[in-house]
Amino acid sequence: MAKARQGFDLPRPERVRLDAFSLFEREPTIEVDFTQAPVFCLVGANGLGKSTFLAAIAYAITGAVGQPDRKFRNASDYYKQTRAYAASYFRGRIKAEDEQAAQITLEMTVGDHFYRLTRGMFEPDGLRALEIFDSADNPLVEDGEEMDDEERHGLYKRHLLKDTGLEEFSQLVFLQLFILSFDERRALLFWTSELMEEALRIAFGLDSERAREIAKLAARVEALESNARNDQWEATRTRKHLASLLSAGEEILAEADDTVAEQERLQEQRDEALEDLEAAARAVSDAQLQLAERTSALRALRSDYNLVWSERLGARGHPGSHPVVARSLEDRHCMICGTEGDRVVKAIEGRLEKDACPLCDSEIKVKDGAVGEDPADRLQRLDQEIVATQTEISSDESMIERVERDHSDRRDHLAAIDKDLAEFELKNEAAIASKGDSAGGLKAVEARFKTQIAEAQKKRDRHRKERDAVRRKLKPLQDELVNSYAAAENDFVPAFTELARKFLGLELTIEIERKTDKVGLVLSVEGQNRRTEDALSESQRFFVDIALRMALIQQMSANGAPGCLCVDTPEGSLDIAYESKAGEMFAQFVDRGFELLMTANINTSKLLQRLASRRGKRGIALERMTEWTHLSDVQIAEEEAFEEAWREILASQAEGSRARTKGSKKKK
Repeated sequence: MAKARQGFDLPRPERVRLDAFSLFEREPTIEVDFTQAPVFCLVGANGLGKSTFLAAIAYAITGAVGQPDRKFRNASDYYKQTRAYAASYFRGRIKAEDEQAAQITLEMTVGDHFYRLTRGMFEPDGLRALEIFDSADNPLVEDGEEMDDEERHGLYKRHLLKDTGLEEFSQLVFLQLFILSFDERRALLFWTSELMEEALRIAFGLDSERAREIAKLAARVEALESNARNDQWEATRTRKHLASLLSAGEEILAEADDTVAEQERLQEQRDEALEDLEAAARAVSDAQLQLAERTSALRALRSDYNLVWSERLGARGHPGSHPVVARSLEDRHCMICGTEGDRVVKAIEGRLEKDACPLCDSEIKVKDGAVGEDPADRLQRLDQEIVATQTEISSDESMIERVERDHSDRRDHLAAIDKDLAEFELKNEAAIASKGDSAGGLKAVEARFKTQIAEAQKKRDRHRKERDAVRRKLKPLQDELVNSYAAAENDFVPAFTELARKFLGLELTIEIERKTDKVGLVLSVEGQNRRTEDALSESQRFFVDIALRMALIQQMSANGAPGCLCVDTPEGSLDIAYESKAGEMFAQFVDRGFELLMTANINTSKLLQRLASRRGKRGIALERMTEWTHLSDVQIAEEEAFEEAWREILASQAEGSRARTKGSKKKK
């Protein structure tokens, strides 16, 4: 049996100050006092940062922010995994230029001790300042420069654990993020077994060592059970496959020869396709070689042409017969730059008359004519050979394009045949394996499959045996948790049912349920168990889960130190029939002496109006968030509606104050 305990001294925020918090652009410094009334309500519009404000309070206390979609296994693991997320959560909410200056200062009481701490918004493992005082205002910790931020945070955690009565800081993180808060993540205890069991372990007195051991053993059981299921599935799948093979065995044996013949036919097609591909590759190579030879020949012809022309120029001393010059004179069109008309002719003839080159105007020295083939005839012959070679090169290039396309087509054809052959062999593996000694091949396949089945079953049995051994270790620890709950059940269950009934208006109860590897609570409404989320509407799920948190806080709070619940109110899920009932549930929680730090939209919802009417000005403090930041265009367009709703809320608050005053006078 776990050691009895009087409860925890849970943190109660009193004041908060946000510096350089860019999200609230109209108020660079925000200061809020939570001590004015048992209920503090931050009233605003969608998208102004209400959820971020609550996240900042949890961050100030723990250095952690709840991470959406992060699977919860145990408190210690969750704290480790979310620390990196906490360091990044406020990016996007705080401008880059404000990151260093941005910080939160929180004043809170824990039992009879007072804490004042300052944490940078991107420093989850450090504190910039820390002061702790006892009930007589004597300093227990005075901040000094001799500590760095991480040392200061370590000192804070040690004092906080001592003052709360908790054994590990990760437990406080769990309580703040999942019990003392209902935030925008909408994490539901009733329908998340890991969260529920962790909450029960802390709330009903199991020490941290036993809690860790339960979490460790439960995780091991889950892993072994999963392994056993996988092994069984593998054995079943293999057995079905074998049965399918054996049932078709006779047909497989009869068709074995046909199957192998088809395999050989496909193989022959592949061999032919491979030969065609190799031939195409050789054609590409030959064509490329021929092109290279003709390109080389063209370069040689052009070299000879230039040499003959130079010789002729030296022998005859006149460049007028050069094809470019002669053509330019004949067409009255410069073959070099494209200029046309008499200007071209005059320019060329003028330089020729001076025995100068038409292009560079250099002097041409006349030499005696050379003996042999007439240069003009030779130039004409070379020119014809050049033109013929160019034509052949063009034909070679076209041929290369054709043979390369043919090579590509044959490569694709071979790949398609390879694919067909591979698929055929895979599909007909058993029949192909049975070729020659068909019966023996099928028996070999059967023996191999049976060996696989036996190995999978051995692994399954081994995992189940280890699982059962772990369960035997887990059972006595779970017995302690069930017994601890039973000892407090007479107080805890009514605390929950009265709150939840205020909202639902139906008879309901909860019972502890011990499954094979988990301990949890089962909700029953009108005698019917609601084990799944879809068994209730969204608003019913949310507010019943909030009622559970309220009952757990009442269970855990030490005498004289009731805890504080932070609620990012899920008003959007409420229909009109439940709005005022939710307000009644909140009011009853506060009437029991607990504090409520909540958010709400400025609208005509009866939730906030009913709560304001029940509590009055002394019972509920309202902070209008629309003064902190700029409204969007849509919100500005509806500003008058906001004002009207705000006036109705204030009127309900004033009405509540008058009613409470009358009630006090009657008692006197």
